[in-house]
Amino acid sequence: MDKKTLVLLAGLLFLIVNVGALMFYRYTFRAVGVMKVVGVGVYWDPYCTTIVTEINWGVLSPGENTSRLVYIQNEGNFPTALGLETSDWNPSEAGSFIALSWNYTGGTVDPGEAVAINLGISVSPDITGIERFEFLITVSATA
Repeated sequence: MDKKTLVLLAGLLFLIVNVGALMFYRYTFRAVGVMKVVGVGVYWDPYCTTIVTEINWGVLSPGENTSRLVYIQNEGNFPTALGLETSDWNPSEAGSFIALSWNYTGGTVDPGEAVAINLGISVSPDITGIERFEFLITVSATA
């Protein structure tokens, strides 16, 4: 290849690279958002400083009802609805004779808001053979 061809090819390559660079454009912009965080805490006090780790229902008789006042706080960043369930009954048959209830009416709980809730327990008058029981209580939040 002669010198003239090499210069012509180099010039052509230079032209292609620069024209290609002129055709390239980039635009950068920020993406922002808010993550929906759902959380709930259960406390003994209205200031939500003492976490409930266990409820001792005391000594109960067949047919008896009792309740405990707790405060459930929405610790997320969106209004939530609350849910309640029980699990891991010990002995397992206790769940057929002992019922957990609450006075939550189904409204939404705003972020940071704490609502006073009475958790109640009802013992069937037909209970027999159960001297001691335990179970797990789960309070859930749904946005």
